[in-house]
Amino acid sequence: MKILDYEYPGDRKYLINSTPTHIWILKGENGDKYLIGLSDFFQKQIGELDKITLKKKDIDIDKGKTICLVQAKNYSAILKSPFNFKILEVNSKLDKKPKMINKDPYNSSWIYKIEVSSSGSMISENLVSAEDPKLKKFLEDEIKNNALIGDDCCPDFIGKSGVVRRKKKRKDKEDNDKNKEDNDKDKENENEKPKES
Repeated sequence: MKILDYEYPGDRKYLINSTPTHIWILKGENGDKYLIGLSDFFQKQIGELDKITLKKKDIDIDKGKTICLVQAKNYSAILKSPFNFKILEVNSKLDKKPKMINKDPYNSSWIYKIEVSSSGSMISENLVSAEDPKLKKFLEDEIKNNALIGDDCCPDFIGKSGVVRRKKKRKDKEDNDKNKEDNDKDKENENEKPKES
């Protein structure tokens, strides 16, 4: 299903109100295991992925803790867990080929196979289907707020949901250094001026 300019398959749920953690969740055949991955919106907004740093298998992740670090050319994102879960399997192909997420965010590019712990029930109001109008509204708000494109992401809605930072380019750093030098010179000149009595 297409929402705005983004693909959202109807067979899974999508986390909303959790900038920048734009993840999808697909229930397994048994019903107690899930695959999770990154949405088409996320990968298009952040750009071509250079690196994804994943956790190891058999680790318990608590709500609010980091699930992965994603790096693109000018952006990096720390994605946080919206619920408690255990990592059963890691998609190790992404270590060497993070751009798989850009090519196909929904099938072979899942990041973890997980089991939700009994104390970590999913936040049902923040997990919606592709058909739910709340998903479209959430995406419209993300676009309007430039949620994944600013120097920092827009406010997180459920607390500690994640951080996106734009990587400073070398020229930006040089400009900042030059501005600092100019300000320091201005202050020196002010201090050297004779005081009027």
